[in-house]
Amino acid sequence: MPIAVDSRVSVHDRRLRWAWLAYWVCIFALTHAPVPRNVPFIARGGDKALHFGLYFGLTILGGYALGARRAGTRSLVTWAMTYAAYAAFDEWSQRFASRTPSAQDWTADVVGILTATILLILRERGRAAVRRGSDAAKGSCAATARAVGDAPTGIDSSPAGAGGAPSRIQH
Repeated sequence: MPIAVDSRVSVHDRRLRWAWLAYWVCIFALTHAPVPRNVPFIARGGDKALHFGLYFGLTILGGYALGARRAGTRSLVTWAMTYAAYAAFDEWSQRFASRTPSAQDWTADVVGILTATILLILRERGRAAVRRGSDAAKGSCAATARAVGDAPTGIDSSPAGAGGAPSRIQH
């Protein structure tokens, strides 16, 4: 999916896109750099957490850079498949950098991608539910005001609390 240049994109969004692209390039560089054999963390399989974290970060950053708040589930899933395919290419191409490709590394990459994608989808659905709820509340409040014959911005003359001061109805 090409990144469209849109004059309406904020400077913040443009910076996020550049950060996302730079992060992606850094992943390639890190996964193709030679690794000393005597690093105990990696010898014990600790690199799986690194793989998870790198691709989790790529997916989250990409979600924000490409507008997860406006993207639908289909778009997020498409990007997740793109990242998973890239992760497979990344593992395969490591053989040319004197590194050993690993199906376990790719699995850790994909688990990171899926976890981040699910979080982005849940966040977007939660935000959409809040938007729908606030719209429904506005409609409900206006309907109630019409039913009792009160204008939405009218003053309620009933006592509010112990002080008995009138309160403004806010819709």
